[in-house]
Amino acid sequence: MELLQQRMSQKGNSTYSVLYLDGEQLCFTIEDIHRDIKIENETRIPAGRYQIKFREVLSPKTKRYRELYPEWFTWHLELQDVPEFTYVYIHQGNNFEHSSGCTLVNCGVTLGTKGDYVGMNSAVAFKELYPTISKALSSGKEVWLTIKDEDCFIPPF
Repeated sequence: MELLQQRMSQKGNSTYSVLYLDGEQLCFTIEDIHRDIKIENETRIPAGRYQIKFREVLSPKTKRYRELYPEWFTWHLELQDVPEFTYVYIHQGNNFEHSSGCTLVNCGVTLGTKGDYVGMNSAVAFKELYPTISKALSSGKEVWLTIKDEDCFIPPF
């Protein structure tokens, strides 16, 4: 299974992207901004290709998600081998303050009053995305996420 997160724009302290699953648009994402020097919990992860696996640890965050979604949530979706980052998840959240370097899925994105991107209906987007990835992982399939930066739209002059 292949996911593509195409970063579109960054404003204020946030970045928004479009997330594709096997070539079809699935949802939008919110994350922190690019920084040349990483600031803990305030910097998005580098563009690249990352395998997604379950993080099979019963952390407080995992317990909370299991309480929210007892019918279908098992473990967090963790990006593997992200340089200089640990515990990078795909999860729900509506603004960069919910991110800490993670990718937050949303049904839509708008520009908030403080000049940052704000996601809409994150729980709905997560409820649609998670079971698809979880099913693939549970059946032994590999799941990969490729992240491309917004500068890929700038022509080389």
